[in-house]
Parts: sequence; C-alpha cells; structure tokens
Amino acid sequence: LLGLEPAFDDVRIAADGGKVGAGVLWIDVLEFTIRNQRTPPVLPDTMFISVGGTLNAGGIGETSYRCGAQVDNVAELEVITSGGQLMNCSPTEQSEVFYAILAGMGQCGFILSATISVVEAPASVRAQEFRYPGTDTSIYLQDLFQFSQNESFGAVGGHLTRDSKTNTFTYVLEVTTWGTSTDSLKIFRGATDGALKSWSFYQYAHRNTQGWREAIKSGAANLPHPYIAFFTPAETSADIIHYLLKSPTASAGATRIALFPMVNANFRQPLQAMPRSLFSFHMRIYRVVHDGSGSSSHYEMLASNQDEVLPMVFQNGGTMYWPFSPLLSQEQRIAQLGEDVWSQFKLAKQNLDPKNLLTCGAFLKA
Repeated sequence: LLGLEPAFDDVRIAADGGKVGAGVLWIDVLEFTIRNQRTPPVLPDTMFISVGGTLNAGGIGETSYRCGAQVDNVAELEVITSGGQLMNCSPTEQSEVFYAILAGMGQCGFILSATISVVEAPASVRAQEFRYPGTDTSIYLQDLFQFSQNESFGAVGGHLTRDSKTNTFTYVLEVTTWGTSTDSLKIFRGATDGALKSWSFYQYAHRNTQGWREAIKSGAANLPHPYIAFFTPAETSADIIHYLLKSPTASAGATRIALFPMVNANFRQPLQAMPRSLFSFHMRIYRVVHDGSGSSSHYEMLASNQDEVLPMVFQNGGTMYWPFSPLLSQEQRIAQLGEDVWSQFKLAKQNLDPKNLLTCGAFLKA
C-alpha cells in the first residue's frame, strides 16, 4: 500500500487503486492518494461528500468529459441488501447487483465499500477563465466542445453567471490543463478576462473548499437550494439555454447555470443515463431561496423544476441527473433508461429489495 500508513482504517489504496469505505469523504481519499502523486480520475466539485453518496448518484466532475462519471471508475463493490445479505459484486461477479447499485440511488442495497481506480496526479496545472461578450451561445458551446475533443489530460467547466443588478447572464468558461503547456488555451474565441493561474493539483482540487467553509460559517449553506441538473444532446443544447435565459420562471432564483461538455461513450454504467447522442452537455441550474421581497419562493422554484424544466428536458431528448431530479412519471423513467435497462432495474429491485424498504417511491415505485 505505497509504504504508507493510511490516515484511517477505511482507506486501502495502492498505486492502481484500492478499497475505500463508503462513508469516507472524497477530501480524505485525496489526502491519502496525493501523498504519492495519485488521484481518483473524477473528483466532485465539493470534496465534503462521501464516496458511497456519489457512487449512489453517479458522480460528475470537471474531468468527466474524458473519464466518465465516478461510477465508471469502480472495479468492485461490497454491498448489503435490505434483507441483510452481504455480497461482493463486480462486472464479472454478481454483475446484476453491481449494475443495479451504481447510480441506483440506494434502491437496491447499501454500499459498504468500493474498489476505485486512481491515476497519476499532475505536479501542476494551468487554469484560465474566459468571458464571452454578448450572448453568442453557439461559439461558447463550440469552444466547450472543442476543448473536450482536444484536451486529453485537463478539466473544463463553464457557467452562466447572473448579474443581480441587470438580471442578465454572462457566459464564462473555465479551463484547466495538466502541466505547464498553454496550447489548449489558444483555441478559445472569447475575450480573456482572468490571468493565467498556476496551481498545484492539490490547490486545484480544493478550489471550492474555502467557499464551502464560508457558506457553512455564514449559514448560506443552510438556505434552501432547489437545484436541478440534467444532460442535453449537443444538438438541442443551444435552444435549451436560450429558453432558460428568456423564461423568468425557468430561471427563477438561479444565481448561475453551469455547463460541462460530455463525450457520451465514456459513460458506461446503465443507470447513469445519457442522451442518445454522441455528445451532450451537463447543465445545472443553481437556485437559492433568499429571504426578502422580490425573491422567488421555494415553492415557485420547485414548481419550475417539476412543471417547466423537467418536461422541456425530455422533449429535447435529454435525461435527468438523479440526485437533482424532480419525481419522474413512469413514461419519463422509461424514456430516461430505455425499456431494457428499466426492465432489468425493476427485476433487480424485486430481487434485492422485495419488501420495498429502500427509498420507496422516490425513484422506483413498487
């Protein structure tokens, strides 16, 4: 185990990966692996969430465009069913359990531990932010897409940030390349707004840590956050963005809308459902309920997610990201997964949780 004493008993990771307890936070996994210049291929934006939590959900990060979701980087699981049956599962052993657990939102069992892969962490990264004048959505999305095609070692994320005074959105693209080369940063046609930053990989991984701690301290993290997240085919993404920006209800309470380019072939877990297209964009509408006049209510934001955004996503060939999805109808569940995967998942649910004890009704109705 790399010749190191683990920080705690629930982490056993060697040079090519290893076993991690489901309750371990990703920040602690990185603290352990980085000592030997290793990292999980995909890290969450916020490191203070558990391994089991994100593997139940899917796990999307800024490197997902080339590495898939976190569930695509798992070799084996140790799980326990609602009936108390303990089992190990993998793509070759108890595979039906393996595929029903990853991104299954806890419907078929509890993850006790996971064998995850790790890769070499870069010694340094170069990061730069680009801002796009006006609202030229097509160029913005093309640049995001081109980075996902050209950069095989980096990270990328974009967002539309709302100006509270003018109520307009600014297009922002944030790109990070491993190492010291800046060649990948030359493809963008937006105006450079921020200075080129050189970080250690550890600093990059913790880019949101201070903001998270401040939100906890100030109480902002305790405000209602009725987020919604989904995937849209590349062909319809511009139309969806235009709709979100023009509809006051669709963007109600949104402080920003995040966008990540995705190469769908890199997502291999059946329950991490992607649009039926070659490429897509992962979108997140970050809504926050603030007290005071002029603020959209929590109910209005939830209603917008359920009644406006959700139907729009499916009408445009998109899929939902499970942990930030409103409740789906039976028709929408089948559209999300496809008939075959839906049938297999229903059968796994019946076999592994026959009494329907696990999160009944939230995802898969009995």
